[in-house]
Amino acid sequence: MPNGSEPLTQADLERINSSLKSLDDADSIIERAKRAGIPLDEQEKESRDSRAQLLRIKQTFFPGQ
Repeated sequence: MPNGSEPLTQADLERINSSLKSLDDADSIIERAKRAGIPLDEQEKESRDSRAQLLRIKQTFFPGQ
């Protein structure tokens, strides 16, 4: 639960970092699938968009972490 002055907590940062790690894993799988000829353009775009959003949140609420 957020404290009075910060809307996000350390637990939120941990979830963001975990999600970014999961996106790394997903990107690896997407790249392997693409090499095998499986078109995953939409999944790749969703992963890229999710990563960008999470990084913006992280940089805004947890600068330097």
